[in-house]
Amino acid sequence: MAPDDEILFGRAADESKSSYERAGALAREACTGLPPSDLALALAEFELHGATLRSLMRWYPEELRVRNALADWELLGVQLQTYLVPTRL
Repeated sequence: MAPDDEILFGRAADESKSSYERAGALAREACTGLPPSDLALALAEFELHGATLRSLMRWYPEELRVRNALADWELLGVQLQTYLVPTRL
């Protein structure tokens, strides 16, 4: 992997978890009332990390680290969706 891409990968992989936690906390807060104003920004940041990892996967299809980081991001995305889907009883 090119040095610049290594930096990009490291940042996207590292920040995926923290952006997931921030978006999840804001989404849970939204369940109790009106969505916080920065929820959309937090979700966009999380999606940006996923888009970066998907691009790296296309550029480096044999890179196991990228594949694992993308799989982790996808799992976090599924978990995040559980906070965003409103439940109706």
